[in-house]
Amino acid sequence: MGYQVSVWRIDDNGERAVVVVDDQGMPHDQVSRYLLGKRNNRATKTVLNLGKNVCQLYRWSEELGIDIEDRIKSGQIFGITEIDSLVAYLSMNQRQLKKQNEEQGNDDCVLSFAGYVTASVLAQKIDVAKDYFKWLGNLAIEGRLVTDPYYAAIGPAIKDLNDALDARKVTGTKKARIGLTVEEQQFLLSVTHPEHSQNPFESRTRIRNHLIFKLLMLCGVRLGELLALGTINCHLLGDDPYLRFGQNLTKEVDPRSIPPEAKTLPRNIYLTAELAAEVDSYIMNERKARGRIARKAPPYVFLNTLKEPAPMTEGAIYHMCQLLREKFPKQLANLHPHRLRHSFNDNLALMFADSAGDEEFLKLQRWLNGWSNSSKEGQTYTLRSTEIRGQRCLQMLQENILKGNYHEQDYAHPEPKYDEDIDM
Repeated sequence: MGYQVSVWRIDDNGERAVVVVDDQGMPHDQVSRYLLGKRNNRATKTVLNLGKNVCQLYRWSEELGIDIEDRIKSGQIFGITEIDSLVAYLSMNQRQLKKQNEEQGNDDCVLSFAGYVTASVLAQKIDVAKDYFKWLGNLAIEGRLVTDPYYAAIGPAIKDLNDALDARKVTGTKKARIGLTVEEQQFLLSVTHPEHSQNPFESRTRIRNHLIFKLLMLCGVRLGELLALGTINCHLLGDDPYLRFGQNLTKEVDPRSIPPEAKTLPRNIYLTAELAAEVDSYIMNERKARGRIARKAPPYVFLNTLKEPAPMTEGAIYHMCQLLREKFPKQLANLHPHRLRHSFNDNLALMFADSAGDEEFLKLQRWLNGWSNSSKEGQTYTLRSTEIRGQRCLQMLQENILKGNYHEQDYAHPEPKYDEDIDM
């Protein structure tokens, strides 16, 4: 029996629930209950990925004729050979495997390198399996008496199983995601300008697409936040125009199968008068020019180009980036929507990290990115700027040592500090 994940819409509030259904469309009780319990503080896409990984567990169990729930209830769990088989199954990229088998027409062909997932992805899949097995174990002992022999057997068996799965994780290197270079940023803003001769987009979408890239780079918001931005949250008049980013509060009218969701705290992102005018012009001209049918569309700022306009999806933005990568492979090979958030943080660090104290800069960065006051996310978003600042320090150190100058240096201000220059 094949299982697959499905996203169901909750009519009263528009929220989405992820369930696992069989080939008849009926929900799988255990898995669906597990996924519904994961909805709190998690985006729908995150729960959807959890569901896909759990489905993979059941596909493996069907191939081997194993009943996962019965094994957990019995406390016997899995043997060493079965655990090895499970990890081997999880390590395969099922989409690539299916594609390769279709192309070669042979299920027994040697699996190409692309048919395996990375070490970090395999670790994630194993962690999902461990959590699901632990949940099933807790469910199995629920309501049992402490004198029940199964009560004492299931817990240790689950721990041994999870320890065995942990031992089979593969270590590997994960390529860090970094922001675009200054040259890549300038080229992106230039080539997507509506009047640029090499702009690859259709004339009717150029203004919208250019504005999207501009806001992602200059405001540092997540893609989901931008696509959830409503017209009512655009405060573009007055001396301090701003966009209000926060939770998607109109999901009940959002036709997207998975509405964009904000993982960050609500905040105001202030704009220059010029950028505010561009946003206002798009809303009042390009968006409004779609006529009455656009006015009837859900109240999100960015709409697609269909005859009956609907809110843009993340897939549309990914397609825009793919088009630019294919058109300009040398200049924009690294373009990805989330890299623009990294670029924003790099620019922020290069401009303000040296002049502000460490703690003051962290407060500023956390607020602008919508992170909590204790968040450590900033360390992963400024890798390129850290490299650039390190380069400056090294060059300054080398130059000064070769000149015989061993005095203290302020790398933000290259002049050497002598004793007579220090305030007493």
